[in-house]
Amino acid sequence: MSDGRMALGRLGALCEQLKEFNLDGYEVILVTYGAVSAGRQRLSFADLQKPQAELDGKACAAVGQNNLMALYDTLFSQVLI
Repeated sequence: MSDGRMALGRLGALCEQLKEFNLDGYEVILVTYGAVSAGRQRLSFADLQKPQAELDGKACAAVGQNNLMALYDTLFSQVLI
């Protein structure tokens, strides 16, 4: 989203589309980004502003990567049932 938050509805729709491709016999590889944004949300940066220093960005990415993968795991688990 333009305010720095993840668009959960879009991610869910993407997972649904990928499920359909998979059911049609396609092998799908998802390449994604958003770890920094997920980390900013997890760390509760007040206004979700961009990290001010390279270290801040790396910290956000480190925290956010786990959250992003957990989110995709949850979304794919829901659509693959």
